[in-house]
Formats: sequence, C-alpha cells, structure tokens
Amino acid sequence: MKKSTLIIALALGLMGGSVTNVYAAETPVCSTEAKAYDNPYEWLSTYRLKSADLQEYSLSDLRLMRNAIYAMHGYIFKNAEMRAHFSDFEWYYPQYNNVDSKLSAIENANVKTIQNRENELKKTGKSAASASVNQANPFLFLSKSKLTASEVEAEGKGQLAIWRNAIYAKHGYIFKNASLKKYFSKFSWYTPKSDNVESQLTAIERANVKLILDAEKKKK
Repeated sequence: MKKSTLIIALALGLMGGSVTNVYAAETPVCSTEAKAYDNPYEWLSTYRLKSADLQEYSLSDLRLMRNAIYAMHGYIFKNAEMRAHFSDFEWYYPQYNNVDSKLSAIENANVKTIQNRENELKKTGKSAASASVNQANPFLFLSKSKLTASEVEAEGKGQLAIWRNAIYAKHGYIFKNASLKKYFSKFSWYTPKSDNVESQLTAIERANVKLILDAEKKKK
C-alpha cells in the first residue's frame, strides 16, 4: 500500500470511535503516526529481539526480517526478490551498496539474533521450503513472549496500534476499520474469518494487548 493512499484512509477512518473492552481491536490512532502503518518492519530498529521471539518464524520469514533492517537504511539489494519486495514501499530508498556503519546497536544485535536462528534451522534441517516473501508475518513475536513496559514505551502510538491489531489479524479478525482492513489484507497470511476472536487469544497475547493498550492511552 502506498503512503499517500494510506494517510487519506487514516484521516478518514481512525480519528473517531471509543474503547469498550480492554482487549478490543481497532482503537483509534492519531493520523500523525501514519508512517508506522506503511512500514511493518520499523519495530526491528527499536525492539531488541530475544531468541524466544523467533521460534515460530520460518527460514524465509527470518531472511525477510533481517534484510528489512538493511532496507530501512537504503541498502541496494542485489537479490531480485528482495529488491522487488522492498521497492513496493515508499519508505525504501536504495542508495548504498554497504550500510553496515549505519546500523544501530539494536539493529546489529537483531541481525545477529536472526542469523543465529537461521543457522539453527539450517543445521537441524527444520528450515521450511522457500516461500514468497509476502507470506512472512513479521509480528509473530507478539504471540511468543510477553512484552515489557520499557519495550512498548519505546514505540510510537501508530506502531503500538499495529502490534495490537496484528495479534487479532493473526487469528483472522475481520476488521471493520477500512484502513486496518487494507493494511493487513496486503499480507497473504491474513485470512479474515471472524468478527470475534477474543476466545482464541492466548494468555501471552492477552497480556501484550493490555500492555500495549495501556501504553497507547499514555501517548499524546
């Protein structure tokens, strides 16, 4: 989804509404945070990955996440698939053949953590068959381990809304909000099938939703 279209959708669809349930999806988001909705990998620059976070990801998922970190710094991909995938996003500006010096401490740590998990999958022979990059779900970590207060406080309000709604999207929640529906529909892993998935949320997911929602309420 292109950024211009998304900003219009946000302005029309996310400024109204109210919260009736502490675990409710689709809480309104300030339109000034629209940029977060256009980059599903932005959290890889602010959230420090733990080994436990990556257990549900396939080899193709991990490869995409690792390369997303480089894409955010304008790396010029030689791999045609990666180049084509990231070129669909307006935030991707290919400018450099080497961006290693541009990576932050968190990004370097995340690259190493992802690579370690990739190597584990290759060694154990559990690496999944290569899949389309569009099938990768970059938000599976939200279902694997509990977030901490400091981790959610480091994110912007828009990114927090993505995280919270991604938990519902994973279970096939049918979004009523047009912008959220459009955002998650671009991922092939999202299969809308129910307008109520509360009973499907795990204890970890419920805890993360509550923590995220509490943090959103404190953001201006």
